[in-house]
Amino acid sequence: GGAVGIGAFLPAPAMLSFHLFDLHAGAQITPMWGAYARVGYSASIGFGISGGANGGAVSVSAAGLFLVGANAEVALGDTFFIAAGPQVGFGGWTRVGVAASTTGGGVTALLATGPMPGLDVKVGVGFGKPDRMTKRRGQFTIALDLSMLYATNVVDANVMGMARQDGASAGIAVSFADAFAIVPTLQLGYEFR
Repeated sequence: GGAVGIGAFLPAPAMLSFHLFDLHAGAQITPMWGAYARVGYSASIGFGISGGANGGAVSVSAAGLFLVGANAEVALGDTFFIAAGPQVGFGGWTRVGVAASTTGGGVTALLATGPMPGLDVKVGVGFGKPDRMTKRRGQFTIALDLSMLYATNVVDANVMGMARQDGASAGIAVSFADAFAIVPTLQLGYEFR
C-alpha cells in the first residue's frame, strides 16, 4: 500500500510537513494481525517572524528525511486499524535565525544530521469491504500518523553582539546536543490486503 500526507514538524518553531510518500509491503498474518516494512520521505519548511518596540527576529527552518521502518498492525473489524513499530530517519533538519534589538543582535543556527532512531504510530480507518471469495480487499484509508525521531548529532551555534554604555561585546557559542522531533501527519492512502 501507500499514502501521502500533510502535518507539522515539531519542535518550535513548527514547520509545515509534507509526507511525500509512504510505501509499505508485508503480510496479513491473520485477519486481525499484519506486519509490514515501510519506506517514506518527509519534507518540511517553516518561517518565523516576531517584532516589538525594541527589536525583532526572523527564522527559516527546513527538514528532509527518508524514513525506514517496520510496523505491526492490528485490524479492528473491517474498518479500523492501529499500527506501530521502530523506524530510522536519514537526512537532516536545520534552523537559521537572525535577531536584532536596540542593544544588539545575533545569528543562530541549528543542524541535525545522521541516522535518527525513533518510533512510528498510526491509527486509521479504511473504506472498503473484503471480497467474498478471496477475503482480500483494496481500500482507501485515512489515518493519523505520529512519527517520533531522536537526533543524537545536533550542532547549535550562536553569534551575538551587544552595545553597552561602557563599550561593545561579542560572543560565539557552539554546543553539541541531542534533539527530539515529533511529526504528526494526516495521511490519505490506498491498501491491498
